[in-house]
Amino acid sequence: MRHLKSFIFKTADRISGDEHLRTEISLYPSITMNILMALIQLASGITYSSVWFYSLAGYYFFLVLIRFLVLNCEVTTKEARDVIVEFKRYKLCGILLIPMNFLLAVIVFLIVIDDMGFSYSIAYTIGLTLMTVIFTCAAITNVIRYRKYNSPVLSAAKVTSLIAAFVSMLSLETALFSAFGEKENEFVRRIVTSVSGATVLAVTLIMAVYMIKHADYSIAALEEEDCDI
Repeated sequence: MRHLKSFIFKTADRISGDEHLRTEISLYPSITMNILMALIQLASGITYSSVWFYSLAGYYFFLVLIRFLVLNCEVTTKEARDVIVEFKRYKLCGILLIPMNFLLAVIVFLIVIDDMGFSYSIAYTIGLTLMTVIFTCAAITNVIRYRKYNSPVLSAAKVTSLIAAFVSMLSLETALFSAFGEKENEFVRRIVTSVSGATVLAVTLIMAVYMIKHADYSIAALEEEDCDI
């Protein structure tokens, strides 16, 4: 029992002091859930021949792909951190955000024009609201907090989580309109969801462009330093 407690405490200390290990551990359940969601949405798309479900499946597929690339980089560079390799993976994640943003644009279009979205019971919607707000606040905090580690791969992981949080907020918005909105307020719904959707798309595109440009600049600077040595 004493050895077990010692092992638990040592493991907890290691995890709390290693931001890369914490990120790696958190990616496994995230990727698993995203794979399940992608498969469920794909099955629904095939069953109902629905662009809505196909778009959601594509969105979750890109989340899986980006998070897998981050996880793969974390595992393969664990023994010897290579900043240039991390920046190349960071850039690739930024590039993948662009086609993912296209799928998000389709989803936003369907929400605004065809009143697609999510519908839950009032009790479930309230609980989902609390969880989504907490998740979003944590994602924003992590993006800011992890900047001090100067690790491109960690930043890519946190940016992806932040975008996923914004999409969750957009999904929650449709659920709230479904649970509490009135049909007479259709114009208001379209205006609000249009603004929210456009904001999510703009933020995602800005982050994608920033990641690509920042990676290019940083890689060039690091390679120039290596040549000068």
